[in-house]
Amino acid sequence: MSAMLLGAAQGTFRGIGNGTSAPTTRIVGILGSLFALLGLVTFLLPESLQNLALGSGFDGLRLAFGMPGT
Repeated sequence: MSAMLLGAAQGTFRGIGNGTSAPTTRIVGILGSLFALLGLVTFLLPESLQNLALGSGFDGLRLAFGMPGT
């Protein structure tokens, strides 16, 4: 297992897999912040509504950002 991790780290240092763009990185940060905010708001809801809020909120955010469901 450590050999796989070492190989992955060496590939990263060589520049393999570093093709992410700035807009993509920004969108991922925004999406992560929205997920955290959704979790905080859901925590404040009654327990009977938490599963519904998380399920619909996560799927809604994924669809809004163009990530299809599985």
